[in-house]
Amino acid sequence: MEPPSEEELSAEELSEEEFSDGDSDDGGDPPAPVPGVFELGDFVFYPQIGHCDVGEVIHDAQTGLDLLELNPQDSSTGNRILVPVAQAASRGIRHAGDSPGVIEEVLGSDFEPTIDDASERLDLITAQEREGTVFSLAHALKRLHLRHEMKTISREEEKRRSRIRKWLVVEYMTEKEGTSGQAQSAITRLLSRTMNAVREREKEAARELRKQQRAERKAAEAERRARRRGRS
Repeated sequence: MEPPSEEELSAEELSEEEFSDGDSDDGGDPPAPVPGVFELGDFVFYPQIGHCDVGEVIHDAQTGLDLLELNPQDSSTGNRILVPVAQAASRGIRHAGDSPGVIEEVLGSDFEPTIDDASERLDLITAQEREGTVFSLAHALKRLHLRHEMKTISREEEKRRSRIRKWLVVEYMTEKEGTSGQAQSAITRLLSRTMNAVREREKEAARELRKQQRAERKAAEAERRARRRGRS
């Protein structure tokens, strides 16, 4: 599933233009974003949308809802997003860089068996994007990277791979307080090391198979010679 369209967002998450004509409370300071959860200026991840800066909570007098203002880091996502405060947790919105060590752990571990059915693969990737945890995103990237290395990746999968990797780069930067280049290099190194281990195992398996086949040929030839000696 793709991120919600502008039409889908407009029903529950009002864009800046849509909200500007609405009635909001004018008096007093705006309420704190989400006390104990999100604060003004926090850097968060919104599943299937991307990374955002937390703004104010805006009270919509027409609906009676308190709306959490999120400003997407990626300008292509559009203007600010307003999410009902009561739904922030159920939407999976979380602080960026909130899972230390998980990217290294997941990307550095072995690849899961690939899924042959393209529709089933995309369904799994979509579910992992929707969950939006660092753990699920890292597993999604690893699956897509394997398909990429096998040269059997579809255009849609390649688009997902690029998007998820971009998200994980930001997660790694936030966690390590490093640069984009450092994060890119680290992720590339982790995936390459894991892929190299897979290829080395494949080479070793091929060597063992050739060794077994040679032994079987030698045994068969020895048996033929024994039969010929028995007949003479």
